Amino acid sequence: MLLRSTLEPVVIESRPRQTGVSVQRRGQLFADLETRQARERPQQPRLYSLQGFNYCDLLLAHAERGAWQATLSSTGFRPVGDNSRCQGLNATACDHVTERATQTLPISESNNWLRPVALDNLTLARAALYRWLADHPGSQDSNAETLDAAGQHLAAAVDGLRDSNQSTELPRGLLTWAWWRQVTGDVPGAIEDLDEAWEIAERGSMKLHQTDVLLTRARLGIIPDGLRNDDGAYPWGSPREDLDAAARLIQGLRLSPPGRRAGRRPGSPRPRRAAGIGSGNLTRKCPASSLGFFLRQTYSL
Repeated sequence: MLLRSTLEPVVIESRPRQTGVSVQRRGQLFADLETRQARERPQQPRLYSLQGFNYCDLLLAHAERGAWQATLSSTGFRPVGDNSRCQGLNATACDHVTERATQTLPISESNNWLRPVALDNLTLARAALYRWLADHPGSQDSNAETLDAAGQHLAAAVDGLRDSNQSTELPRGLLTWAWWRQVTGDVPGAIEDLDEAWEIAERGSMKLHQTDVLLTRARLGIIPDGLRNDDGAYPWGSPREDLDAAARLIQGLRLSPPGRRAGRRPGSPRPRRAAGIGSGNLTRKCPASSLGFFLRQTYSL
């Protein structure tokens, strides 16, 4: 069995979007952690459960960026540089993550772990959705299987997160679910999912989730045939207002005093491990996430 005292510092430092560790460093930490697990548990060489999900989340970061670039391409958005090589790498990353999650899902199912089963399904859904968008534009009919598979895994993921009472993880599933519904033409369903994700994030003061909801709403609202209510209006004011609100949240996370973030009284000693997402430059720490890249790119449209 893996020794917690040996692996805990690695696990904590490798958590995505929670520390000041660079993307490259987190990837190396996950790889090292997986090597140790394979040595101790040769029958289970892949990271699974929450750590497996976090590793796959990191591996899909650039593919997610490419998927949003494809989604926004109809707005006049053009990424800088030649993306042909990146598209191939993104497709490879999606295939690799699909293989990983396909191997780890049976482990979670055999142990009846509700949250890990849901997270594995969410990983499979994301990989399938990003893969479909990487091949887009093209004949939607030729990629219908991939898109349908994403929807099936998303339904299982969201239902599983609800059944496991994981409100902190549920917004992740709802945001991907809303994206998928927008792609498949279910705009009312996408709006419903985004409203629920916002309600959960706001109620729990989950600032990062709130930021992701605002950015997802804005992105899906600026594309042709984007998010519109029955009156043909954007449901939440305007995409610009959502972008401004996201910018304020990001700025607040960047400037919030460390003591307030960590629940530490002013003047008390700083904890040994940094307090996480709020310290330093948030957008620099998450270059492939929505928090920096897409805020800047969407503002430039």
